[in-house]
Amino acid sequence: MSLKHESPYICTKRKCLTVTLDVILVGSVALCAGLVHQLMTPYHRGFYCNDESIGYPFHSSTIPSSVLYGVGFGLNFLLFFIIEALWLPKTTDEWKSSSSSSSADDHENHNSPEKAPSRLIFYLCAVYNIILPFLFGAALEFLARGLTKYLLGRLRPHFLSVCQPDPSTFNCSTGYIEEYKCTGDPDLVYQARLSFPSGHASFSVYSMLFLILYIQARMRWRQAVIIRPWVQLILFLMALYTCISRIFDYKHHWSDVLAGAIWGILAAVFVVFKVSSLFPRSRYICSPSGFHHTFTTKL
Repeated sequence: MSLKHESPYICTKRKCLTVTLDVILVGSVALCAGLVHQLMTPYHRGFYCNDESIGYPFHSSTIPSSVLYGVGFGLNFLLFFIIEALWLPKTTDEWKSSSSSSSADDHENHNSPEKAPSRLIFYLCAVYNIILPFLFGAALEFLARGLTKYLLGRLRPHFLSVCQPDPSTFNCSTGYIEEYKCTGDPDLVYQARLSFPSGHASFSVYSMLFLILYIQARMRWRQAVIIRPWVQLILFLMALYTCISRIFDYKHHWSDVLAGAIWGILAAVFVVFKVSSLFPRSRYICSPSGFHHTFTTKL
């Protein structure tokens, strides 16, 4: 009994189910991350009265969270849409040859010619196969970072200035102070207990490194010899400046920023090399059936 070849461009029940499952899994990780930030409370950590590392003044952020996430998501999405349009095969013949070369075994018992998909289908499929892994990594980064922040409850460098502890509720001569009452703004005090790791450093490094690696994989045409490293350098400097700003704004200790940057690097490398499959040298194949179906190895 011969099996009929299943086109990667037709929305069969199996492919629709796979795509739906991918989206649900990404959404589940994002939901868990949101619940962590909504339901958990920071660990109530004490302090030493002579601890100068938490006695810095409070300053507003040089890079607010709205700018961080607006640029991190907006710039990535913008370049994904632009570069995928430029990188897309130009002719229908290229798409047909890619399909036939990638699935010769599957076509062994398939005699009817397959109608070439439209350029729009290829484009949307390519964008999907980049954006979904990126969102998965962002959700994973947000979840791990949130759990660490709330479980450790490390005090920010400006903790004492926003807490303004009531001196009548503790005695510095006892050493480590665990029982104290903050008289400052409750919201600022709450945030001042979430120092480790730096969320700004983690997300900025993740989003910019993902984009740097994405550009390295996609911008392979001859004209990109100088443009590619120039753009990558700008992205690197954006992430670096974000990390440094968290230190001179007294929002984080240097170790918080370092830990956040390391986690951002690990998340980006994991998603790029283990989820999105951007780097195998291959011909273009677009299959909207999950993270790992964008490429097929060239023989």
